[in-house]
Amino acid sequence: MSSFYLPNECIQDILNYVEEKDNKTLHSALLVNRTWCQNTVSFLWKKPFSSPPDSQNNYKIIPILASFIDDDEKKQFKIKEKELPVPKKTTFDYPSFIKHLDFVNLWKQVFKCTTSSRNSDHISMNELYPSTKFTMCPASLQDEFKSTLQQKAEVVKALYEVILQRNRLERLSLSMKDWHFPNYNEYIFDSLTSTPNAQNALARLTRFDCNLAATNFPVLSNLSSVSKGIKTLSIQIFRHIYRDGQLPELSKLIESQHALEQINIFKDHKCNDISIDLSALVSQTHSLKKLKLHYVTIDDEQLKHITKLQKLQELMFTCVRLRGKMTLLTNACFPNLKVLRIYSTFIYNNSNIHERSKSDQKEIDPFVGLMMNNGTHLRDLSLEFKLAFHPELLKNVAKYCENLITFTTYYYDVSDMSGIYEVLEKCSKIELFGIDGFANMPSDTIKKFSKKVPSNVKKLDFRYDCLDMDALKVFLESYEGHDVRYLICNVKGDKKVLKDMIEEISKGKGRNIKTCSVERGSSDEKVVNIEW
Repeated sequence: MSSFYLPNECIQDILNYVEEKDNKTLHSALLVNRTWCQNTVSFLWKKPFSSPPDSQNNYKIIPILASFIDDDEKKQFKIKEKELPVPKKTTFDYPSFIKHLDFVNLWKQVFKCTTSSRNSDHISMNELYPSTKFTMCPASLQDEFKSTLQQKAEVVKALYEVILQRNRLERLSLSMKDWHFPNYNEYIFDSLTSTPNAQNALARLTRFDCNLAATNFPVLSNLSSVSKGIKTLSIQIFRHIYRDGQLPELSKLIESQHALEQINIFKDHKCNDISIDLSALVSQTHSLKKLKLHYVTIDDEQLKHITKLQKLQELMFTCVRLRGKMTLLTNACFPNLKVLRIYSTFIYNNSNIHERSKSDQKEIDPFVGLMMNNGTHLRDLSLEFKLAFHPELLKNVAKYCENLITFTTYYYDVSDMSGIYEVLEKCSKIELFGIDGFANMPSDTIKKFSKKVPSNVKKLDFRYDCLDMDALKVFLESYEGHDVRYLICNVKGDKKVLKDMIEEISKGKGRNIKTCSVERGSSDEKVVNIEW
């Protein structure tokens, strides 16, 4: 009887369903047969530098990459075969599988390998960088230090060049957040685009992620002249010490792209003195579909640029400060908007909305205007901020957002519930409902809420804060329906006691549990996932 055969296309489809971090399953797939091995290797090597620098796998990755360094260049390095197991021949062209490169992590992993003790099975400090004899006199110490830095940098550049030669990179990450070797910063930023083949390889990038101190942003200027086909751009800014300015390098990078589809800008809360110029967004009006802003201040002038993004399908504000009358927001219309998420975002216009004079109250709340003009298109809406500042908001969500499938909001006190109930009643297509602040609900409110959950809601999400076991118990005992199929929440308590309670109450209510996982979150919190 012939062995069962699957074509490569089928194996690839199967492996696409395996989570990227599930290396255990992928390593098992390697052992099925040669065909499975050939297909699985490409998945394991798609982003080899995503593991923490101290991962044992890193000691295998670096020597394998080192084996692909050109022989002429390899002669510059001290490579002792007994201590550094660099293979002379490999089964696959492993670097050709790399599509996502975490550039700084490559440096970290090389450093980790090159600082191991000589008695270990790993690479030792003198085995993987060019050798030069130094004159140990005080006058040459500074030159020697710079030479040592350059030696190590040359090693990383050689490995980087191996990857670039294959011309397969699609995504590049540059995160300096946890980088603790500032003396190498100049080498990192220079080698990113000056390494041979960098211009050709980086021209293929479709995604770029970076986490940089504001003072490091000049590195983006070089990238903007090389990579012009980026589709997804994610920028994180940390540290507050910075010259006064608008980060022109960021604007240049955005404007240099042919057709950006997603922009994420996350500013550290300590960067209050850094303003983000959003005028560059206008250059992407023909293509931009997703915009996410975090800790950014937007005034009426900046808002004007956002309202021109007519192709937007997803808009997210997190801890954004809206300063001004926001009249443009009131009248903004995004005809393609499907997802709107607003977290901890407030409007600063001399006084809060609930403190305005009677004449001011005739003006439409900007968030209400946003619902009136865009609600009918929305499928996913999150409003996670104090609703008391916008007393008419939920009423208008219920009126204009009748096509919602996912809705998440914030509970502060009992006065919020009438608006929440109205949304659940009138938006009859909602399948997933989430609420932040559920842990603050008194038992009576939880009981009433459990009876107000409509039959169209299939999934409840309470994971935004940590419940005690009593709150979860009250809900499970009070909910009489059988339409909710999924519940996810964070709960304090013993794992076994928690699971036993869920199973006992579900059995008593006639709800059959398909799966119930209780996994440890942070400290004594447990992440509970129930499927009935």
